[in-house]
Amino acid sequence: MSCTVTVHFLHPTTSEQITLDFPRDTIIDTLTGYLYEKGFIEPQKPGYRYLIQDHLCGNNHVLADYLPDTSDELTIKVFNIPTIMT
Repeated sequence: MSCTVTVHFLHPTTSEQITLDFPRDTIIDTLTGYLYEKGFIEPQKPGYRYLIQDHLCGNNHVLADYLPDTSDELTIKVFNIPTIMT
């Protein structure tokens, strides 16, 4: 098992993709700042959410929560609707 994860981010409105490496214990909520820095997404309030295999990720979870110990690669779709109302 690697200490880092290669994450492929899919843009919410285009077919653009960016690949970044993170420690397995990276908190999901911190990903937005990295994507802003890289110019991949435009800042919006209150931010973005993330989908992994159509599962809405919890902001306080870490990448390792969504990844088997034997895997070191992950695809995340950036979700641009920050609030979901049911």
